[in-house]
Amino acid sequence: MDFILENIAIGTYEDAIDLRNLRANDITAVLDLTKETSYSLPSSILRLKVPMEDGVPIKEDNLRLAINWLRNCARERKVLVHCVAGISRSPTIVMCYLHEERGMPFDDAYGFIKAKRSQAQPHPVLIESIQTYYEQKTARNHP
Repeated sequence: MDFILENIAIGTYEDAIDLRNLRANDITAVLDLTKETSYSLPSSILRLKVPMEDGVPIKEDNLRLAINWLRNCARERKVLVHCVAGISRSPTIVMCYLHEERGMPFDDAYGFIKAKRSQAQPHPVLIESIQTYYEQKTARNHP
């Protein structure tokens, strides 16, 4: 698990099920981006599962749900964003968060994440899907 911001960490499935580690890091919310895992957490830890597949474009509804939930939780909690290995899906969603909340261009957001989590390597299909989403969003907002 690596903290990208003071209140947002990227990690693995193993990090998400390690209650001792979650407590030691004051994690009280978990954004689960896996399709292939199943687990439960104590009721004191908020959890949202938004199933995504690596190498498959992210559905717009799933992207919005994940970003909005992360934004809301990160205001008052420390959040772990995880996929299976913490390499592709979770860094992609945190890139979106940094883009929206900090105004970072995607390249800068990726570099920021990579500096704190060296194994981060979002799948090109995921990157393409978020770039398309934000281009379409901009076009809708500025006709």
